[in-house]
Amino acid sequence: MGFPLNGFIKPIGSVFSNIFGEELEFKLRLSRSIKKIKNSGANWVFCPCGVNPYSLSRGLRIAQACNLPIAAYLVDDFLSGSELSGDTTALHVAQKDIPKWLEEVDQIFVISEGLRSRIQSLYNLDSVVLPLPYDLVSETGFQENDSKLGTDEKQIIYVGNLSHFYIEGLKQIAQIIDEINNNIGSNIKLRFTLPNMNEIKSLIGNYDCIKCSPCIDNRDLQQEIHSSILCFAPYSFQEKYKIMVSTSFPSKLLDYLSAARLILVLGPDYASSVIYFKKNRLKTCLTKQDPEMIRAIIIQQLNENTDYSNAYREVLQKNHNPREVALQVISTLKSHHT
Repeated sequence: MGFPLNGFIKPIGSVFSNIFGEELEFKLRLSRSIKKIKNSGANWVFCPCGVNPYSLSRGLRIAQACNLPIAAYLVDDFLSGSELSGDTTALHVAQKDIPKWLEEVDQIFVISEGLRSRIQSLYNLDSVVLPLPYDLVSETGFQENDSKLGTDEKQIIYVGNLSHFYIEGLKQIAQIIDEINNNIGSNIKLRFTLPNMNEIKSLIGNYDCIKCSPCIDNRDLQQEIHSSILCFAPYSFQEKYKIMVSTSFPSKLLDYLSAARLILVLGPDYASSVIYFKKNRLKTCLTKQDPEMIRAIIIQQLNENTDYSNAYREVLQKNHNPREVALQVISTLKSHHT
C-alpha cells in the first residue's frame, strides 16, 4: 500500500506518443520499481487506471512480479472510451483483453455508481465505489474586496477541457449570456481557464462574452471560482455519450465545491454529476435544456449573489476527505481476506 504506482508510470503520452514507447519506458523502470515495492513492505498494489487499458495490464504485471494482490481503481469505461475515440487498437484490447485482466484483479474500485453498474453488466464483477479524494484547505482566506464581485464585470466560470461531453452546454450558455448582456446592458463574461482563445471560439462560437485566462495555481483557481457569480458544469444530452456521461465523474466538480457560490449542473437525469447533486441535495441542477430557466438562474444570481459555499464545502469534506477515502480503501482491502 505504501508505494504509489504513479511514481513511475507516467500519464500516457507524457514521454512517448506510441505503444512501443510506452512499453519501453515501462520496461526500463520495471526492475527498479519492483525493488522499491518489495523494500517498502507493501502488501497490496493499488493501480489507478485512466481510459488507457494498458495501465491495467502493467499494474497486473507489477503485482505478479511482486507476488502481491492488486486493487484497481477504474475512473473510465474502457470499452465506451475506445469506441468514442475511434482507436481500433484500444477497442480490440477493451473487447478481448480487459475481461481477462479484470478477472485477475483482486479488488476493483470505481469512481461512480454508474461505472459500478457497468462493470457488473459487462463482466459480472463486483466493485466498490470510491470517491475521488480532495484536499480541502480549511481556511480559504478569500479576499472579497479584491474579487470581481465588486466590479462592473461579472463572470461565470467554466473549469476544464473542451471535450465533446461539454461543448453543447457551453454553446448554449454562451449564447444566453450574450443575449442577457445585450438586453439588460450587463457585462457578464464566460471565463475559461484554457489558454487558447482561438481554439475556444472555433469550437464554441464567436460569442462576445467569452474570456480566456488561465489560473496561476490552485490558490488562484479557488479565488477565481469564488469570485464568479456562478460555476457551470454541463454534460451532454446526446445518446451516443450516454454511457460515458453516466459512468465518469467530472473532477472539476470538486474544484467547484471547494469555493463556488453557486454551481449550475446541466445534464440528463442519468448523468453522474446530476445524480451526485440530487443525492446530496445541492443547488442547482437542471435536467433539461431549458434556455429560459438557465437565463432566469443567471439573472437571479446576478441580482442576489446567493452564496452556497458553506453547504458545498460541507459535502466536499464529508464525501472526499483524503483520510476518509484512504481508510475506506484500507478497510475494503482488509475485509477482502476475511
